[in-house]
Amino acid sequence: MIYEIWQTYAFLIDERNAERPAMQWLKNFILGPKIPSVVSPNLAVDQPRNPILIWRASPSASSYRVQVSLNSVFSSTVIDTTVADTTVQLKTLEPNTRYYWRVNASSDKGTSDYSTIASFITGDKVVSVNDFDNLPNDYELLQNYPNPFNPSTTISFKLPQKSFVRLQLFDMLGKVVMNIAEGEYEAGKHNVELNVPHLSSGIYFYKINAGQFSQV
Repeated sequence: MIYEIWQTYAFLIDERNAERPAMQWLKNFILGPKIPSVVSPNLAVDQPRNPILIWRASPSASSYRVQVSLNSVFSSTVIDTTVADTTVQLKTLEPNTRYYWRVNASSDKGTSDYSTIASFITGDKVVSVNDFDNLPNDYELLQNYPNPFNPSTTISFKLPQKSFVRLQLFDMLGKVVMNIAEGEYEAGKHNVELNVPHLSSGIYFYKINAGQFSQV
């Protein structure tokens, strides 16, 4: 009597239409590091030709692989490097050129999928390392001071890259009371004074939108 042994494999199709064995994917998903999320630069223009790429840490990750390409399918990769930190400063790129970048995370348990794809357009300047020292690593909206206040207070926010910012004041019903600030701001920390002697006493909220970042 002849016996045939059949082994069944399950496959998943990922967003790049690539086949991956389902059990290996499940193991990586459960045990491996999570997909990192990009911070900056993203949808940014006039960036230094040697920009610093920043992403948020993935728990349990021991290293990150960063790819930079001239197209969004990464068939024309110009940088492919592995680092242990959540930032990397690139070598000098071509001026006035659009680049795409992504990052994944690795540990002894596996490797995550790549992050969403970010992009930026370089300008003409090359920036020294010292110029990057005081730049924030993430977007952040800070607590106003003083609080409570009458009639003025200062609102601060941090930008890791040049961004279009809209800072608005809302009342308790969610109605926009006023635009506090609106326009293009360079990377760094910014302070905006809010002076509202005409407002009645009460509780108000402020919200920032900067690029894809939003916080109340």
